[in-house]
Amino acid sequence: MSNAIDPPSPSILFARQPIFDAAMEVVAFELLFRPTDGGPMPMPFDGNRATSTVLMNAFTQGELETVSEGKPLFINFTADMLSNDLPFDASRLVVEILEDTPVDDTIRDCLQQLRLRGFTLALDDYAEVNVDHPYLPLVDIVKLEYPYYCNETFKHIVEQLRRHYPHLKILAEKLETEDDLHCCQRAGCDLFQGYFLARPQIMLGAIDS
Repeated sequence: MSNAIDPPSPSILFARQPIFDAAMEVVAFELLFRPTDGGPMPMPFDGNRATSTVLMNAFTQGELETVSEGKPLFINFTADMLSNDLPFDASRLVVEILEDTPVDDTIRDCLQQLRLRGFTLALDDYAEVNVDHPYLPLVDIVKLEYPYYCNETFKHIVEQLRRHYPHLKILAEKLETEDDLHCCQRAGCDLFQGYFLARPQIMLGAIDS
């Protein structure tokens, strides 16, 4: 039986999934929204609230060094959140632009301002068969959704990105098997993420009411 003086159970702050380089060293983490009570995802899903919750819990709760281990933190941003003033250290935060972000001048201006402030930008869940996306010149990292492509198509898109945007780091995401990893390594990707390498780890802590 629980005692009245027992401390409250810690809440879920978010999930944290490592990102690896070509040497299979952890070089960053992606922070993922999870309900604080461990229940199912709320429906309908509110992306703005999810991003705000992850930012608040990661950057204002507990020790940031414990969360980041001194490495950059990737966090998804909705179109609305991109226009907000971000009171965070640009060296700690990688702004992930969601795949359904509208392509318009307002968003372009927001991305350019974030770049001027020193933020690293990543284009998330890229699943195009060409390299014509208008945000590619504005980002530093493109996250290729590996399961979308067959092996030859994946190799082709990596080659095209290298040719047209040599500044980009290419991250292969959603790797499920060793074969997936080897295919992405052979294609020449820089960064790797997926369940085969590491599943998201739940981070617990106290949340102020």
